[in-house]
Amino acid sequence: MEKMKTWKKRWCILLAAMFCTAAFGNPQKVSYAAKGDLGEGYGADNLDAEFTTVDGRKVSSRSEGIVTVLLFARTDGRCSNSTSAIQSLCNSSWIQNKDMRLIIVDIDQHPAETVRAVQKENENDAVMFCYDESSAASGTMFRYLQNTAGSGSGVTLPVTVIIDKTNKVQYCRTGNISANEIYSYVAELADWSFTEESGKGKVNVYVEGTFDEEQAFQVLEQVNKARTAQGKNPLKMDKILSEKAMQRAAECAVYYSHTRPNGERCFSILESPYTMGCAENIAAGYRNADDVMTGWLNSSGHYANIMNADYESIGIGCFYQDGVRYWAQLFSVYSGTEKSTGTNSVKKVAVEAAPDYLGSLSLSYQKQELQAGETAAPILKLTNLGFGFSTPSVDTITFQSSDEAVAKVDKDGTLHAYAEGTAVITAVLDDTVKADYTVTVKQGTQNIPDVSARPSIKPEASRLPSVPAGPSDKPENSNLPEKPDSPAASKNPAIPTKGDVTGDAKVTLADAQLVLKAALNLASLNDNQKKAADIDGNDRIELKDAQMILKVALNLASF
Repeated sequence: MEKMKTWKKRWCILLAAMFCTAAFGNPQKVSYAAKGDLGEGYGADNLDAEFTTVDGRKVSSRSEGIVTVLLFARTDGRCSNSTSAIQSLCNSSWIQNKDMRLIIVDIDQHPAETVRAVQKENENDAVMFCYDESSAASGTMFRYLQNTAGSGSGVTLPVTVIIDKTNKVQYCRTGNISANEIYSYVAELADWSFTEESGKGKVNVYVEGTFDEEQAFQVLEQVNKARTAQGKNPLKMDKILSEKAMQRAAECAVYYSHTRPNGERCFSILESPYTMGCAENIAAGYRNADDVMTGWLNSSGHYANIMNADYESIGIGCFYQDGVRYWAQLFSVYSGTEKSTGTNSVKKVAVEAAPDYLGSLSLSYQKQELQAGETAAPILKLTNLGFGFSTPSVDTITFQSSDEAVAKVDKDGTLHAYAEGTAVITAVLDDTVKADYTVTVKQGTQNIPDVSARPSIKPEASRLPSVPAGPSDKPENSNLPEKPDSPAASKNPAIPTKGDVTGDAKVTLADAQLVLKAALNLASLNDNQKKAADIDGNDRIELKDAQMILKVALNLASF
C-alpha cells in the first residue's frame, strides 16, 4: 500500500509537469513580500471567511497565533495541478506541526461525499478538507487574489494563500505548487528553527551531458533583439553568470524547480555583488533557442525578467541529456567579465541533492533473460519530480547481486550471466536511493569471466522531510511559471507492441506523454496508435492507460 501511495504521488507530480496549465488557463502569479522578506510581508488584511469541513465542522479563515495555509483547488481529478498539490502537501510531515494548519477548499460545489473521498485517499488527519455547494468558496478565492496579487477573473489553479500569526495575508500564488516550495515561507512565519537539520542527509548525484553554448548564445541574441525592440539596453553575457546558469540547467535535470536539488533557493548559487538585484528563468523540454524564447516571451513573468531595464548582465545555461534540453537564465544588475564566445563540451556535473527532492531510481538491462556467458550494460533512470527523468552516472552508485553463482556485477553495473537461475541486482545511489532488477539466466556454453564480489550495501536511508533554506533578502523573481514543451506525435502507422504508440519498437516516456495528451483531448491518435494505447481494452483512451505505459517505461510494471 505504501509503495502504491508513493507511486501515485510521483505520477501526479509528473502529470503536473507534463501539463502545467490547468483550470482557467492563465499563467501563475506570485505575490509576497516586495523585498523578499516575509517578516515585512504583503501585509494584506485577511478575509473573514468560514468553510465547512467534510465532517460538518465550521472552520474560520481567521488566523491568530497560528500560520494558516489555504489551498483553493479542484478535488475531482480534472485539474492535474490541484491533484499534484494536494498529494504533495498531504504527504509532507511538517504540516502536522502544531504551529500551522492546512485547509483545502473545494471550489467546484461538490457535495461532502465527493470531497470526503479525496480526504480518505490522502489519509492525513492534520488536513481539513472543506466543501461548499454554493459558489461562496470560489468567490472567496477571487477576493484573496484581488486583495494581493491583483488578479482579475482568470486564474490557474490551485490558489495558495498563507496567513501569518497576526491574521495578515503574506503570500498568494496561483498555479502548480508543492510542499517543498512553500516550506521556507511557512517555517519563517511560524518561527521554526531548522538550522540543525539543514545539510544533513545530502546525496551526491552525477549527471553527464552537453553544455550547449551554441544554443546559449542564440538565446542571448534573441534576448537582446527583444530588448532593443522595446528600447532597453542589451545585456552582456557575463562569464560567472554563464557558469552558474550552466550549473543550474544541469541541476534542473535532477530536480526541475526554482528550488535547487539541495533544498536551497535558486539564488544561493550566486554571491555578491551579483545578488544586489537578480532573477532566474528556467525551462525544460524546448528543442532549441527559438522555441524556448517563444515560451519565455509569451509568459508574463519570464517576459518581465527578460525586459527588466535594471539588469545589465545575463548568464544562459543549456544542458542536453537523453534528448532533452534544460534551460536557465540568470539576470543581474551587476556586470562582471564579459564572455564573448563559447564552444559545446561534454561535462559530468556533480549535483548535491536532499533525499526528498529526489525521485525514484530505476535499474534495468536490455534483456531480462540472458544466456550464461552473456554480459549486459545497466540502464539507470532517476525520476525528476519536476519534469521527466535524468540518467545518473555510476560514480556514486554501488551494485550488488543477490546470487553471484547466477550473476555477478561490475563496479560500473555491467552484468555477467554465470549459471542457470535468477538473481536480484541492486543499485544504490549514495547509500540512499535504491533500485532492484530481477534477471533470469538460462544455461549457455560461453566462458564466464571472473568478477570480484561487490561490497555489502547499507540499508536504504529513511526519507526525512527536506528543509530548504530560508527566504532571501534580495530582490527575487524566481517563482515564475515553467512551461515544458511536449513531444510531437509520431506519424508512423506501424505499432508493433502494446504501449508502443510512437512506433519505435520500445515503450518509453514519449509513449506515456502522447497517450496522456490523447486522454486529455490535446492530441489525436490514428487507429493503430489507439490500439496500442488502449491498455485495458475498453475502447477508450484514459489517464489510467497513460499511467500504465509510464510504469512500464520506468520498469515499474510489465504488460
